[in-house]
Amino acid sequence: MSKMADIDLSIRDLLDGTMLSCQEIADQIGCPVDWVNDIVLERWDAFMDSPEGKEFERGFEDAKDFA
Repeated sequence: MSKMADIDLSIRDLLDGTMLSCQEIADQIGCPVDWVNDIVLERWDAFMDSPEGKEFERGFEDAKDFA
């Protein structure tokens, strides 16, 4: 596996198994925080495109009606 693939896998493993911030993950792995942010955004976009994400979005919009 390439070094970049190892870093990508390490980021994903830490995102799955910890509650560290993006900066903390970047510091632990030794990569730019932008790389971690890119993976977080990729995951967020995938979630929002899923049925669960659509339900989350509807719930968020409904909650704004009560604010």
